[in-house]
Amino acid sequence: MKQIVLIITLLIGFGISNAQTFPDQMAIEIIPEDYSQPSEVRILKVDALKFMHSTIPITAVAPEFDGYNFLAMKTSASYAGKIVPSATGEIYLVASGTLATTALVDWIKTDYEVKYFATNRTTTLYIYKLHVNYGDTINIPVNSNFAGLAPVAKSITIKEKEEPKEGDIDNFDDITLEIGSGPITLEAKATGNRTVNYTIEEGKESVATLEGNVLTIVGVGEAQITARAEANDEYVMSEKTITLTIVSYDWLLAPTIAIHVDTVKVVGIGADVFKYIYINNEEGNDLSQAKGEVTIKATSEDEKEVIILKINR
Repeated sequence: MKQIVLIITLLIGFGISNAQTFPDQMAIEIIPEDYSQPSEVRILKVDALKFMHSTIPITAVAPEFDGYNFLAMKTSASYAGKIVPSATGEIYLVASGTLATTALVDWIKTDYEVKYFATNRTTTLYIYKLHVNYGDTINIPVNSNFAGLAPVAKSITIKEKEEPKEGDIDNFDDITLEIGSGPITLEAKATGNRTVNYTIEEGKESVATLEGNVLTIVGVGEAQITARAEANDEYVMSEKTITLTIVSYDWLLAPTIAIHVDTVKVVGIGADVFKYIYINNEEGNDLSQAKGEVTIKATSEDEKEVIILKINR
């Protein structure tokens, strides 16, 4: 007799330790794909209105789910979005039985029902469940008869729409070139890897022409070049305008040092003789980091030809 009692006690203890509360008390977050589609979190109870912009009431709710949240949506049209569970467990949908074979793949039908009254008749919906893990993102099933489907949970929140951020256009600064320079390719970068399009100031065909992102130099003068990246879900429209300056040094009778924004070069007749440029005794032609009194020197390869320019920045 003692042995039988012990076995019964073990079985009861095993059942209790593995019992699962139904339904799951998990909270979920809904992430709409299109925020222009109306939706709202409502309490699942008798007399709650089943759909957005309608007067269709819920007439019966399984007691186990009474007081839970559900997502009310339009009476028609597919609602695209995702369900994000707050923990590992079960998530639920209330859906018409006709959807089970098409939209609710992997979802398991339970014995719990929700009913609503419309068009002079009562429609019975069933609650389906799906086991998920924390960190999963579940697509809301899409179907052509969406009126019969809604996520259900102890608590539901709809993620707020994130407003687009300000973005930048980089690698796009004022350009100074000599007449006779070959075509250059503009390579501006927009935040978010957006496509950049370019336009040139009207009436500047005598200075340069622009085709796509390729600038072709025509003559001396200035022209405004604008880079633009269109807005998307993450970023507002970004735009930046720079000045293209085309210069001629034909009037020089000897080579000299010229500064184009932060770049040093030798210009004029015989400029190609000068192979090296030094800024404060360091080889290079980038002035962007040089401050105060700066000495610029250009030399020929054999250092027999030298030009020195001193400036204050």
